[in-house]
Amino acid sequence: MGFRIRFNEEKNQLLQAIRGVGFEEVIEAIKEGQILDDISNPSKSRSKQRLYILKINQYVYAVPYVINEAKKEIFLKTIYPSRILTTKYLKKRKKRKEKIMKKPQPPVDTFANLILDEEEAQIEKDLELGLYVRDTDFEQTKLMLKEAAERYEELNKTKPVTLRVNQLDLVKIKAKAKRQKIPYQTLLSALIHEFAEGDIQVSL
Repeated sequence: MGFRIRFNEEKNQLLQAIRGVGFEEVIEAIKEGQILDDISNPSKSRSKQRLYILKINQYVYAVPYVINEAKKEIFLKTIYPSRILTTKYLKKRKKRKEKIMKKPQPPVDTFANLILDEEEAQIEKDLELGLYVRDTDFEQTKLMLKEAAERYEELNKTKPVTLRVNQLDLVKIKAKAKRQKIPYQTLLSALIHEFAEGDIQVSL
């Protein structure tokens, strides 16, 4: 069995709200072959810090992650656009392409009003100092990641099911969903997902 990709859904929604990009875009970029690098910080204080480098919408993003070899899991921690990485990975390509054709500039400045948290700011400092090194098995990593992204998409496809639900329970579910301004089917799906992931327990 290959690796699977995981992330925190609340963090995903927060990233979508404040940065306009989330982990679904990361997975889609991986599927499309837009992973540019896999780098790590070998210094003792940050030996577990690893980054996927991805191109998304004409910018380069850093995606800090943790890999669990025993559980065959890749946990995505966050995603942010990096000025340093965009300059390093795209500027040279852009100059070569400009001789052939002109590309329209992105209508929105991704870096405008960008606020990094403490960990992200430290990553940028370490990148500027050149402390990160490339994974020696990068090509193998790209293949593994693409398979993991395809597996994520396959496992997260929705499938209609028929359930027999207590009428009173259904009324309560619909009422709670209405208060949260979401379809009750979405709430039921979220509850099933959280139980499947072990985030909630049910007494039978």
